[in-house]
Amino acid sequence: MSPFRFEIMIKVIVIFLCIWYTNPGISQMGAGRNETSGNTNFSGRHCRGTNGLCSINNDKNRDSTNTIITYHTNTITFTIDRSLISSIEETQIVGRPILDSDIKTILFFTMGDDFTFSNTLVSHLKIPSQTIVIKKGYYPVYVTKENLIITFKL
Repeated sequence: MSPFRFEIMIKVIVIFLCIWYTNPGISQMGAGRNETSGNTNFSGRHCRGTNGLCSINNDKNRDSTNTIITYHTNTITFTIDRSLISSIEETQIVGRPILDSDIKTILFFTMGDDFTFSNTLVSHLKIPSQTIVIKKGYYPVYVTKENLIITFKL
């Protein structure tokens, strides 16, 4: 294995361990988190086709939603069911089509603008009354066959 390839592999492992350690949504599946479900739209601010979140339609009926949203102290995790979104939506999330070789790797989601959660969504997540804002920036997306898992640091 070339030194360059080894370096990349180490970086990916370090990023994954950071996500694993700081995100109970991955490291402690089912361990008393505040979560709800919703339909997420990733066509950017004002739904104009740029990078970022357009909307989250919160619905308590998990059968009709594409994302489980989990809150834990300083993070929000979106677990997006890949079978419920199109390949175009996947491309909006990671900036390119997802390949089979991307499974079990980390790509990145570009948040073009800040996104403020609705009061209803904050309430469903059982967050003490406060404003929750995902700041613009780059966020890791862990890719599995079934899901895209985005962890937002608040």
